[in-house]
Amino acid sequence: MHSALPTTDREATFRALLLAVFLSAMEATIVSTALPRIVADLGGLSLYGWISSVYLLASTVTMPLVGRLADLRGRKPVFQAGLALFFAGSALAGWATSIGWLLAGRIVQGLGAGAIHPVAMTIIGDHYPVEERARVQGIIGSIWAVAGVTGPLLGALLVEGPGWRWVFWINLPFAAASAFALQRALHDPPADRAAGSLDWIGAALLVGASVGVLLAVEGHFPLAAGGGGLLALALFVRVERRTAHPLVPFALLARPEVSISSGASAAAGAILMGFVAYLPLYVQGVIGRGPAASGVVLGPLLVGWPVASTLSIRWVRRVGFRRVAVTGSLAIAAAMVALALAAAARAPLWLLGLASGLGGIGLGLAVTSLMVALQVGVDVRERGIATATNLFARSLGSALGVGLLGGLLARGLGTGAVAEQVRLALSPLPGAPATALDPVAVAVLDAALAPVWALLVGLGLVHAWIVARYPRDAGRAGGG
Repeated sequence: MHSALPTTDREATFRALLLAVFLSAMEATIVSTALPRIVADLGGLSLYGWISSVYLLASTVTMPLVGRLADLRGRKPVFQAGLALFFAGSALAGWATSIGWLLAGRIVQGLGAGAIHPVAMTIIGDHYPVEERARVQGIIGSIWAVAGVTGPLLGALLVEGPGWRWVFWINLPFAAASAFALQRALHDPPADRAAGSLDWIGAALLVGASVGVLLAVEGHFPLAAGGGGLLALALFVRVERRTAHPLVPFALLARPEVSISSGASAAAGAILMGFVAYLPLYVQGVIGRGPAASGVVLGPLLVGWPVASTLSIRWVRRVGFRRVAVTGSLAIAAAMVALALAAAARAPLWLLGLASGLGGIGLGLAVTSLMVALQVGVDVRERGIATATNLFARSLGSALGVGLLGGLLARGLGTGAVAEQVRLALSPLPGAPATALDPVAVAVLDAALAPVWALLVGLGLVHAWIVARYPRDAGRAGGG
């Protein structure tokens, strides 16, 4: 007879998870303001863009693998292994003496980060009942938006203060504190090791497919990477249909709680990145306000998401998952339209903030209700891979969104002298003051952003269309 497990300290566990998720999310953006100084010290200007890209690539492709591992080997050891990789990668990147060394550290960081978010959400699904899950998942979900705003600002402060290496080393004490707290607070039941093994061939093919598609969208070897990615995807589907223990069971993907939630999550990821990346660009470059004004405009998004998440499950219990998700998706679409109209009219900041707040409320309602519906609708032994699939879709959507939106902006800016003035003014070297744009450059940037707003409107409508396909007979929240 097995002795009873110690009781998990849920609040201490949640604080440890929240800290780790914030670190991994912030690391995606904190490096942006340090890039010029890093390249000046280490060289490798031709690899400038890869310093950010490899982290995103590594963290994205890891998610389905760790989701399956968390189901097979237990949540706690997989999360702690991911946190250890993130710690090691941060140390390596901070000690880098060459650009190759730095890129290796960023890859290790990304591999660890890919384990942190999906396993954290799975642990919350295991230890919090439905009525409490929305609150804590809403807070963790909105952390990505908070990190997107604070990361570059903190990075600039570190570069101007102790130096760019502290952009990476700042993670070390906090990652260690999170690991120590989680080790003491979280007590998982023994993993079901008889549930199967990891499909390593399928995992390798999925990694290849994901890397190929992401590289193609970001403009790196588009034909070769895209073709290789599609070939790997076709082989992945073939292998998964034949193996006894597939990495991603297709029967699971066929369930609406998983397929619709994941499709909507991909669109939401692209929309969130559009908000975080391009609304500050518009505020600072077109309207001519400072970074503080960007924070004010994004503030309603950061507040609206967790507040709406907390309220969503109360509403779900009365009207069901579908109505809450559809309402949220309509709010997202309306926010995208409002943002596009406000930008076209050079509207005051409070109108941009209103669109931001509406988007945050929509994301809080839709993303949280669909995630909880997914976790309630699957067996606990499938919760890890189902949660990771949803977050993989969001991360993939974010990466694809960055590539597509960035491509539209670059095409609009062109390669002339005015475009170069815009780039230099908006991305000054550390220590140099940002320069104001002249009226011609403002007009060029404004026109270049117009297709970005149009694509965000399209993404909002796509999100609403996906969520509208959720079954009308979907039940209310009730189980665990």
